[in-house]
Amino acid sequence: MAVHAVLLVAYTFPAEQVPVRLRFWSQAYARVLFHQDWRLFAPDPPACGCTLQVKGTDDGAWTDLSDQSRHFIWQRMCANACRYAEAGLAPGASTVNAPLPLTRTLETMAEQVPRKGPLLVRMMRCEEALVTIELVAHR
Repeated sequence: MAVHAVLLVAYTFPAEQVPVRLRFWSQAYARVLFHQDWRLFAPDPPACGCTLQVKGTDDGAWTDLSDQSRHFIWQRMCANACRYAEAGLAPGASTVNAPLPLTRTLETMAEQVPRKGPLLVRMMRCEEALVTIELVAHR
């Protein structure tokens, strides 16, 4: 019990007041059992959100897919689709090859966007184009 108390006191005291070797042992003991990592409960949010944009044919402008509906479930679906696409982004890549489930989801979500030809989708972060998403053609 005394060793436990000494190690915890050495762990909580300022580093200048504790011998180096005792500080090392106190950290090895206390961090494993008692140290609180607040990121476990509240991780740092990303600096910017991930959004998907689709290209329409009316004026050739890119529009946010999440703007097609104001319903909160729609907004959530767009955010999840973007995170799913973002997970497939290889470091340094300029495109994401969307798997078939993501392709079907994006095509269904973009049905209201007037367009001719294939669906063009790009991923945005911080108001800056990140990558384009190459959709898998399916029947």
